[in-house]
Amino acid sequence: MSQSNCVYKIKCSECEACYIGESSRQVKVRVNEPRLCTKRPPRNEVELKSLEKRSAIAIHAIDSGHKIDFDNVEILGRRFHSHKERLTSEALHILTTLNAVNRKEGIALSPIWQTLMKQDK
Repeated sequence: MSQSNCVYKIKCSECEACYIGESSRQVKVRVNEPRLCTKRPPRNEVELKSLEKRSAIAIHAIDSGHKIDFDNVEILGRRFHSHKERLTSEALHILTTLNAVNRKEGIALSPIWQTLMKQDK
């Protein structure tokens, strides 16, 4: 998990839910952020609202009581030439992944891409 400049998938260990993300940082560093959120659930409404903005996969774990498989993150794409290329790859993966818990769809894609990619879903 020392890979950086990549698109990745974090899976739930107990259902088909997953989270698609992207990062210029090492995956192990990025993935540690939601891992820490699941170890210390929010104590009040303010902390919950903050967590909802930061980590969809942590919210899934807390709401469902499920465990997230942070140790087996799947790399979906790597070595991108630009930030926009990485964001586009992330958005395409979110669009074509049935059980993604992502709150955002990533970078805005052309309606043509959306139509083509949804046909393969």
